Amino acid sequence: MVEFAIAWVLNNSAVTSTIIGPRTEQQWDAYSLAQAVKITAEDKAFIDRW
Repeated sequence: MVEFAIAWVLNNSAVTSTIIGPRTEQQWDAYSLAQAVKITAEDKAFIDRW
């Protein structure tokens, strides 16, 4: 879930910049994994429903 949330921010055209501040290596790993997440049209539609 964390990776998806970060990926959404990184791929959202309304967001012009992101500030990350991992405090642990585990958090850094999650941020790194988020770069590989592909947000699909179905994902966007699901998010928009909420």
